[in-house]
Amino acid sequence: MLAITLDRLHSAAIPIHKADLTLGEAVHYNFQLHQNTGELSNGAVSSFLTDCDFVTIMAYLTDKNSIWEKAEPCLIASSEDDSVSIAVSVKDGGSGSLYPSGWDNLLVVLGYLNTEAGAYSSFRGLDIFGFADFMTLYGANPE
Repeated sequence: MLAITLDRLHSAAIPIHKADLTLGEAVHYNFQLHQNTGELSNGAVSSFLTDCDFVTIMAYLTDKNSIWEKAEPCLIASSEDDSVSIAVSVKDGGSGSLYPSGWDNLLVVLGYLNTEAGAYSSFRGLDIFGFADFMTLYGANPE
């Protein structure tokens, strides 16, 4: 399945880049981890970066250490500057979401990830999945 995905991305990248647009792909952190152990023949971050300008690692987990443990191998796997972002989830009721732990914890997690990942030139930034719930968390924190 990943081979088909990469083939389709390659086909899409040609007209997208010809139109001077940027192409990114969101991928699960397990793809790189399973690539590293030899369980997958496709799915490495570098495979996606052949045609994509960046990848977003969906690190939808509930604590900063778990997120970092899964995201770091993806940053290591890319030799391209500003090519890997780390996404966390704040979907209310979502599996692997930081929503239940609240706004203050979200800021701690984001700060931790930004500091740790900032040591890698491949780090592009942080992304948040679940914007409406992000705004709910923010709104519940009147500071």
